Amino acid sequence: MNDTMKDTLMKVSTKLIPLLLLGVVLLLVGACTLPTGTDAAPKANYEDDLASFIDAVEGIDPLPAGSSATDIYTYAITVDTLAQVYGITEEDVIDVVTNQIADEEVRTQILGVLDGSLSLTDLMIAATGMYQDTEEGIVVGLPLEGDIPVDSPVQTSGTPEIVDDGERVGMDFNDAEDYLIIPADPTNDLTHHGTIEAWLKPTTNINWAGIIHKGTESDWSDEGYSFQYDGGKRLMLVMTSEAGQMVVVHTQHILTVLEWSYVVVTWDDDEVHLYVNGVDAVYKITDGLNPDTSTEITIADNYPFKSSDGDVVVGTQIPGNAWRFDGTMSDIKIYDRYMEGSEVLENYGG
Repeated sequence: MNDTMKDTLMKVSTKLIPLLLLGVVLLLVGACTLPTGTDAAPKANYEDDLASFIDAVEGIDPLPAGSSATDIYTYAITVDTLAQVYGITEEDVIDVVTNQIADEEVRTQILGVLDGSLSLTDLMIAATGMYQDTEEGIVVGLPLEGDIPVDSPVQTSGTPEIVDDGERVGMDFNDAEDYLIIPADPTNDLTHHGTIEAWLKPTTNINWAGIIHKGTESDWSDEGYSFQYDGGKRLMLVMTSEAGQMVVVHTQHILTVLEWSYVVVTWDDDEVHLYVNGVDAVYKITDGLNPDTSTEITIADNYPFKSSDGDVVVGTQIPGNAWRFDGTMSDIKIYDRYMEGSEVLENYGG
């Protein structure tokens, strides 16, 4: 992903701190200028406050067309902070922003933030199709409720379509060429702990199909984590320890076709769970792909896991191979943290 997306929340937080301090200073200055006692002069009238607000907003560089989600959100919060300091009405704030921002799309997004109808996450999704949330630990958020923008760092292969079955909206992967590639980034490396969360509705279950796969090399040399099917179409997670040991988390669960299932796989230094509709489905952990002939091992004895600089693939294992997911995916999230079972149940219920 690009630097703008990766640092969005950090940049916004950094820019908002001085704005909050500015508000405090202005309020204190205003309070200090009032004489004490019963003969105190009244506060400056609204017209003066509005003039001061307009001057302050005009002192901010207006945003051009194509501005980033970070810049739009920061601009809106700056204007909102100033409006609260000077006590400006919503109608006048809209008028001032309208006069300052020439591009209609950017202006609409700024006003959306100001009226509370747009969040920073909404802006990121509109710009790139994905988002991050450092507070929640989400390093990749893919709602998949709309097409990925053409200029997004997320690459779209084939023609996956957005579908609405009346229950959920998601992206339908129905061809071997249908998949997404999310650029490699340290945030999605997940060597010590991680969580993959998604809603899945398979049309058919395909042996060895990849769902979320870290790595794109055909020899699996850059494979990090792989959430996929096994040779019997059952869900499993495959990782490699830092020492080079294959770690395979097996289940005996085969997803029900043409029905939505909520799946979560999560791990840390000594635990791994693979939940389906809130129920842990882990069968055994082994050092090989065959659960019947491979040796059982533990996560603790093979921790941490191999670092990978490979891209993250959604909808297949390796681009170009036949091991692809056939069906619809919705609301994919990758976290750089472990998820407790209670949170899994809460998310499933929600």
